[in-house]
Amino acid sequence: MKRLRVLSVVNTLYFGGAECRLLSLAKEMNSDRFDQTVLTLKRVDTERERRLGTLRPHFASANVAVESLDIDAPEVGSAHGSAAKCVRSVPRLSRTLIKLAAYIRANHIDLLDTHCGTANKVGIAAAILTRRPVIATTYGLEIFRPLWLWRLSESVLLTLATAIVTDSDAVAAQIRRQLLRPRRIAVIPNGIEPPKAYRKREEMHAQFGIPSDSRIRVVGQVASLTPRKGQLVLLDAAEQLVRTEPHVHFLICGYARDPLAYERALHARTADLGLTSRVHFVGYPGPIGDVYNAIDIQVHPSIEESLPQAIIEGMALGKPAVATAVAGIPTMVSDGATGVIVRPGDAQALAAGIRRLLRDTSLAARLGLAAQQRYWERYTDARMARSLEKLFEDVARPSAA
Repeated sequence: MKRLRVLSVVNTLYFGGAECRLLSLAKEMNSDRFDQTVLTLKRVDTERERRLGTLRPHFASANVAVESLDIDAPEVGSAHGSAAKCVRSVPRLSRTLIKLAAYIRANHIDLLDTHCGTANKVGIAAAILTRRPVIATTYGLEIFRPLWLWRLSESVLLTLATAIVTDSDAVAAQIRRQLLRPRRIAVIPNGIEPPKAYRKREEMHAQFGIPSDSRIRVVGQVASLTPRKGQLVLLDAAEQLVRTEPHVHFLICGYARDPLAYERALHARTADLGLTSRVHFVGYPGPIGDVYNAIDIQVHPSIEESLPQAIIEGMALGKPAVATAVAGIPTMVSDGATGVIVRPGDAQALAAGIRRLLRDTSLAARLGLAAQQRYWERYTDARMARSLEKLFEDVARPSAA
């Protein structure tokens, strides 16, 4: 049987959970059965990649070839867009669609594997034009403006996909409510290989401006700087903790997403709370394992979420977590068993959960080990890849399946 030619389409390769998931899949996919190409819609913007972070070097170091349509692909909607702005994007959207359809035909693609946002919308339309099956990955959180236009386009296009992939039952239920008619929805959690560290803890502390003191404990969040990730809640919790925990520092690692006003608001809030010496904002382009080497307790105070890859990274390394009861998070972090779960948006509860692990180091170690065991049972890159490979073959070769 010939290899199945899979085209994985993504808008860009900035740092993010969807992009990391695609990297894990590309590294682990069975090359004897699948011929995968990763294709970005947007041309490389060096300045934006410097500011937002890019995974391109990570794809290159893993010997995963990345191609690009090399166009100024439009964003279909935005958090601060308008109906007029969406209408103005139609010519660029059309050019993107035509070029993608031509690429599919020229390269004899068997199956499209699209990832979020514009890549889903353009990819599904191109699959319809070229009569190819398409599997769309979405996390159900792409709330654009105007809301009515988002709901209409998302509902119509996802309904036209051959199958849909998401990472939690909670988001799958949300997607089902959006669809115009039932479609196949596969819940496949993210999977990664354990992040590798190449630099020592002391070296990372020095780079991040954390004092050299063996008593210091670092509470860290790895996430894009966006409001739904809850960094403002973490800052309010940090203000409570520094009053009673003299050796705690906070590491917030991530790149800003538009609008940049949120990043400025985080720094302003940090200064207003008098936390400048205890909270460290960093964007680290190297291996994420280096960052986790600097962290003792991982925290994820999301207000909206699906199934964060950052939590899985910490679990793989045995880091105890304090996270919020949002969407699929409680399925990965069980309160009192593999971590601590708190109410979203509650800085006092977040501070109490972190304080509990700071003061009870044996509990923190036990939760970290249990989290690591759960990672090996549920969230490896091989487990995710095998599930996706089966779905690809079921969709592209239904008679064989």
